[in-house]
Amino acid sequence: MSGAVSNSLEGPDGGRPGWVAVLALWTNNLMVIGITKGLGIMLPILQIQLTSQMWILGWIASLTIATSGFVAPFGGLVSRRFGAGYAMMTCGVMMSAAAIAGSFVENSLQLALLYTLLAGTAIGISSVVAKEAVGRCFTKNYATAMASHGPASPWD
Repeated sequence: MSGAVSNSLEGPDGGRPGWVAVLALWTNNLMVIGITKGLGIMLPILQIQLTSQMWILGWIASLTIATSGFVAPFGGLVSRRFGAGYAMMTCGVMMSAAAIAGSFVENSLQLALLYTLLAGTAIGISSVVAKEAVGRCFTKNYATAMASHGPASPWD
């Protein structure tokens, strides 16, 4: 086949699955920002409620992001083993569970374990899986698709 004919047979770049992947990436970015900024906003209140020092609570957000960086290389493996949809849904449930269960903690160690293990793992895996899905769906408009999920983040 000639190049002109084969190009006309291809569907639109990305299509509906591509833009669903972009929406998943945008939602992932929104949840990551919500978790990290939420901890920052709640810092003075958490200090009073958990009777803990400020620096201990401040490190929880840092440990969460560090855990996401350590777990991120396994995102592709999880995606191939269980599928991108199941991986993204599980990570969303993990992030939500960390935020909900975090409202019931009684000390800063419990909060650190919840956010580090649940939210950190979910952030690392879901960031890789969502970017992988966008990369598979877009060949020509990849930069537009990546820019559509929001401003640049450390995970880009």
